[in-house]
Amino acid sequence: MKAKKKNIKKAKYPIEIDSPIIVEYQEWVKQMWKGNPKAKYTLKDKFIMTAGLGGETGEVLEILKKSERDGKLDLEHLTEELGDVLYYLTMICNYHNINLIDVIQGNVEKINFRYAKHLK
Repeated sequence: MKAKKKNIKKAKYPIEIDSPIIVEYQEWVKQMWKGNPKAKYTLKDKFIMTAGLGGETGEVLEILKKSERDGKLDLEHLTEELGDVLYYLTMICNYHNINLIDVIQGNVEKINFRYAKHLK
């Protein structure tokens, strides 16, 4: 018996990223970092942010490695660790005054340009 193909709706390209939830999330992360969104960041903060991103990315890799080795994926754990990656990524954006929406939109544009021939 053949498996049924899922109908996946294609997104229109290029897409515009403009979501209040992204802005709210970035502000929430800023608030959570020190409890004061106006607090000055230190070099220690920068180290914790970058080391945190590397560490959490390593945890994602470990989950995916175990998935390949063991044949089962712990989606709940993967989702949790991807959230941690997003948190540290957002803090690095905050540290450098980079809008997360600009990061997402820039990435969409870069990937669309790189793979434009596949999107026709």
